[in-house]
Amino acid sequence: MKGSWPQPGGALKAANDGIKSKMCSFWEDRGFCAKGSTCSFAHGAQELGTPVASVAPSGPSGDAGNGGLWKTKSCKFFDLGTCQKGSNCNFAHGDHEPDFAGSKADSWLRRLRSIPWGQGKVKVFGKQYEEPRLTCYFGDKEYTYSGRTVKPLPWSRATILQEIKKRVEQTTGETFNSVLCNRYRNGSDTVGWHADNESIYGPKPTIASVTLGAERDFDLREGKGGTGAGRLRIRLAHGSLLVMSGATQDRWQHSLPRRTTVKDERINLTFRRVV
Repeated sequence: MKGSWPQPGGALKAANDGIKSKMCSFWEDRGFCAKGSTCSFAHGAQELGTPVASVAPSGPSGDAGNGGLWKTKSCKFFDLGTCQKGSNCNFAHGDHEPDFAGSKADSWLRRLRSIPWGQGKVKVFGKQYEEPRLTCYFGDKEYTYSGRTVKPLPWSRATILQEIKKRVEQTTGETFNSVLCNRYRNGSDTVGWHADNESIYGPKPTIASVTLGAERDFDLREGKGGTGAGRLRIRLAHGSLLVMSGATQDRWQHSLPRRTTVKDERINLTFRRVV
């Protein structure tokens, strides 16, 4: 399996009358499940006995039903015209469903271009290099990574981020107090392998990642330096939301690889909670 990049698997169905009665083997074994809150199995003992989240498509207005849950992958049976599950299917019936931002995505992308972007410098093996992307950080506390200390900007300087933060919190049920914004100007901008395991985020942090603009590959590998067998590649589309939680940052690394054929920009917002 090492070196291969499987896509997220099919739906996991539990014969449990809508209650999570078993632990998710992916979450237990690897600390990561691509289905997130929509998984039919429990991600931790605290979820045992709780209802399985139902998933509803986004409507024309872009407002997702049933608490704002979303679909992240197309239904292959729908594409063949044979899906019998209708709106209860865990997978998308059409391009309009794998969506978090809905009709707001284009507006969000346009407004985010005007926040105060800058190009930071990081230390790698004692040498300073410019980061291959633009960044800015909003929140309550500073944080340090790769030899760079970042001071937060006040939320009042970007009402658009407050708007998106509210939507993310409603969708995930989590509370966040900081956001790291990354602007990848084209496919040559990238971020290397790393885990967001800084102590300021506490144990087993939840990080919510919003993608706006160009679709890019998001790669995950198990273990520090890819020493584990697990590999996963997720295509993050315009207006999508990815949530990493549990042991993901302890047991997995992630990256955004270079894609020189991509000519358009991608803005990524990663909402976090500093403790």
